[in-house]
Parts: sequence; structure tokens; C-alpha cells
Amino acid sequence: MVENHQNLSTNYIISTLFRKQLYYFNIQTFSTLFRIPSLKSSQIFKRLEEKGYIKEVENSKYLLLGFEGSNVLSQPFFIATKILIPSYISFWSALNFYGLTEQVPRTIFVASTKKKNEITFEKFHFKYIKISSNKFFGYRENEFQGLFYLVAEPEKALIDALDQPHYSGGIEEVFKCLYNFKEKLSLKKIIDYATLFDNKSLNCRLGYFLNKMGLRAERLKSHISKSYVKLDPGRKLSKVWDKNWKVNVNIPDEELFEFKEIY
Repeated sequence: MVENHQNLSTNYIISTLFRKQLYYFNIQTFSTLFRIPSLKSSQIFKRLEEKGYIKEVENSKYLLLGFEGSNVLSQPFFIATKILIPSYISFWSALNFYGLTEQVPRTIFVASTKKKNEITFEKFHFKYIKISSNKFFGYRENEFQGLFYLVAEPEKALIDALDQPHYSGGIEEVFKCLYNFKEKLSLKKIIDYATLFDNKSLNCRLGYFLNKMGLRAERLKSHISKSYVKLDPGRKLSKVWDKNWKVNVNIPDEELFEFKEIY
């Protein structure tokens, strides 16, 4: 809460919102912060919106643009992670961010411990994926033109993607991204992150993929399922079984490595 000012100047309001890191707010939050009635806040909102300093996103909730609105509006990762806190960019969006896929997803995928409906704002579409609190880790802060946002580390983006491949273009796309990161991959980190998920099916698939890439992942063995899991959860069972990683191999190698022929 800040001191009540009878005449709230635009400069004072904008600087205070930035100082408090209040980038996404409604009239109630604004009124509480500046200790003014809701009617007064509504009048200020109208003034700020007309000048392009704030913009309504959804249901009377506003995004702070400040004095360089075009800069904020050009950075969807910043917007996405400020609409819902805590959150970080992950899945297909993070894989593209790191150059692990040439696919540019139209939807921006965001991981959060909170539930939120999809949002379309300006030319962007934000998809919020609720994850459990024990999976909310492995992200880093990125900065672009003075704006900060959180993005999953490459290894964590890959584990998120393996956990829910339908948010990352499917299991074959996830393998392609993992393979493309082979030279820079921290094997220790990706195995550490996988075991923290406590998802034995994920560990089976990761172990199988790493083995296909010529990497040893024996430490995963004590964390895999006792029963077989399908390599691609969305496909029918095949007649090929990998006893080492308890995987029903329902993706032929020629399909799994098809991307290498394209490039």
C-alpha cells in the first residue's frame, strides 16, 4: 500500500506500478494500492487506457504497458508470465526458444501451479498448463529489452514435454528436440529432473530415447515401471518390446529418425 495522493499524476502511477512489479491488476487491486475509491480508480483507468499506458486483457483485468507500450506488446513471453504468477514458459514454446525445433507453435505454452483458462490477447494465444508443485522447478530468468520473464531450462523443458507430449507436438517431436540437444545436454541434470517427477512411464521413455542416442542412463533403471508402457501413448501396441526399458516400441526407427533425412 502506498501513501494516498489527492492528485495522482500519470508519472507517479506508472513508476509506482513498476516499482511494485504490479504488471497485471484490476480496479480493486489498484484501489487498495493507492488507497482510493473504486470510482476514482475507474476514472484513472480510463485516462491511462486512452493514453496507451494500460490495456485490458480479460474481464476488467489490465496489463501495464508503461511509457513504451510497443515494447511490452512485442514480448509475448513477458505478457504470458505476468498474467499468471507464478509461471514459466515451457513445453513446445521453450523448445522453440532454445532452437531445438524449427516448428514455431502459434500457441504459447505456460506452466503454472495455478489453473487458468486459455487467453487470446492481441495476436497471441496463451495456454496455461497446471502442474503439481513438485514439478514447478528448473526455470531461469531471461531478460529482453529491460523486461524479465521465466523460461524452463532446456533439460526441464524436455522433461515437461515428455511428461505431457501433447503440448509439445507429440512424442516424436519431443525425441527430435532431445536429439537436437544431444551435444549440449547435461545427462546428469535431465536424469535428476526426471526422477524428481516421480513418473515411471516418463523414465521408461526417456531411458529408451537416451539409449537410442547412444547415451547411458543406467541411473534411471531403478525409477522405471515394472510393467510395459507404450513409447507413444497415443498409438496402438506394436509387436516390438524393449525389455531393457520396459517399452512397447510402437514407433519404428525409420519414423523416429525421419527428421534426420529431412535435414
